[in-house]
Amino acid sequence: MLLRTILDVDQETRRTLPKDALEAILRHLRPPDKGTIIGLKQVQIRPPIFRATVTTPVKKSYVQYIRNTIRTYSSYQGVPILVRTKKVHKRQRRNVS
Repeated sequence: MLLRTILDVDQETRRTLPKDALEAILRHLRPPDKGTIIGLKQVQIRPPIFRATVTTPVKKSYVQYIRNTIRTYSSYQGVPILVRTKKVHKRQRRNVS
């Protein structure tokens, strides 16, 4: 029983989420305070590491929220999920006159 659980968790660490699953997760995330979340990408397996691209610095609680949302939609069980953020400047639209 314990060996089966260990093997199942090891199998989960090798999984890469499909792009459409990441897009679905991104659609369900609420934006951070005073900013937006632009993208979500899985950058590594074993352990799964995700990069969230945002337009404003985010608090630890928001990173935890992203992690919990990924876990809810992806069913990673017994696997540590790491989320890193990358802050980018929001592109400014130029007024054409």
